[in-house]
Amino acid sequence: MLDAVRKYVEAGREALTPKKAEELARALAKQGQARADQVQQLAKDLAEWSKKNSERFRETIRSEVHKQLSKAGVATKDEVSSLKRRIRELESKAKAGAKSAKSATKKAAGRKSTGSAGGSGATPTA
Repeated sequence: MLDAVRKYVEAGREALTPKKAEELARALAKQGQARADQVQQLAKDLAEWSKKNSERFRETIRSEVHKQLSKAGVATKDEVSSLKRRIRELESKAKAGAKSAKSATKKAAGRKSTGSAGGSGATPTA
C-alpha cells in the first residue's frame, strides 16, 4: 500500500496533507504494516516526504516551462522591463534633442532676420 501511495504522490497528482498522512499511517498500523506507537512519526515523515516531493515536482515543471519558453524565443519579464527602461531613456534623450534643435532653429531664425535687415545678405557665424 505504501508503494502505491508513493507512486501516486511521486506522479505529482496530490500532496499529502498532515490529516491524510495521519489517516494513511493509521491505516498502515491497522494492516500491521506499522506499529501503533509509530503512527505519529510515520504520519509526520509521510507529510514531510510528500511536501518535498511536491516541491521537486513543481521545480521540475518550472524548469521545463522556462526551458521551452527560452527555446520559443519568448522574452522574460526582466528582459521586457529592461527594454521598457531603455525605450524610456531613448525617448527622453530624443525629446531633449528635439527641444535643443527647436531652440537652435529659433535662434538661427532670429539671427537671420536681423542679419538680412543690414542688407549684406550674409548669415552671421556663431
